[in-house]
Amino acid sequence: MRVSIQTWFVGALAVLLVAQGLVVAGVAFVASSSSDDAVQINLAGRQRMLSQRMAKEFGEALAAQTEADALDALDRLGKTAGLFETTLNALIDGGETTGAAGDVVVLPESSGEARGALEAGRTRWSDVRDAVMPVVAGEATEAGLLAAWGLVSENNIPLLKDMNAGTIALQRASDARTSLLTWIAFGSLGVSLVAFVSGFVIVRRVVIRGIGQVSSAMLAVTQGRRAVTDRIDEESHCSEVHMLAASVNKLLVTAGGM
Repeated sequence: MRVSIQTWFVGALAVLLVAQGLVVAGVAFVASSSSDDAVQINLAGRQRMLSQRMAKEFGEALAAQTEADALDALDRLGKTAGLFETTLNALIDGGETTGAAGDVVVLPESSGEARGALEAGRTRWSDVRDAVMPVVAGEATEAGLLAAWGLVSENNIPLLKDMNAGTIALQRASDARTSLLTWIAFGSLGVSLVAFVSGFVIVRRVVIRGIGQVSSAMLAVTQGRRAVTDRIDEESHCSEVHMLAASVNKLLVTAGGM
């Protein structure tokens, strides 16, 4: 099959454009996700702090010397618990929560290892929340208050570990996306090099060598080292080289008939 020089170059250019397109797409993908990743990881890390703050504020409420101090601690506990739950749900299912700067941020839905770790934390948190919220609302009996404190104390460190596992998993997923971009860049470079080398080899072996053979044959004829009746090989994968050789052969036929 014969292919024109233009087709060779268009093919090589297309391969290079595809390779560069992959790099651009990879950069766009990582750039769009890296911002979300940073917010997710930051807020998942904040969950660890909030889990410990709730235990601290609950303890302060129990140890308060005055009713005002106890109510203040419970008010802060209610706000911390609310922020913890809203953020946890947003981290898992996607949605709005309060960011580190107090602004509203929208988080994407988590998946894979991170979702599993956060779901484990949500299961643990649901038991703690059901015990803590009546205390915050002032509806708990003394027995309920002690039971809630026992549940908070028991789940304090496990909940911290769940949030830590979720944070680490989110960081790992973010690193994997960054690593993917690196592989895309190296792969694109490899494809570009292959396309360049292939184009060089094709041009050298098919085009330049073919034209050189025709030129050498013409020179040999003009110098008397080749008979006019000797035909030039017209076989070539390049259509232009084939047409050139065929045209020279017709010229030689014409010259031989004179």
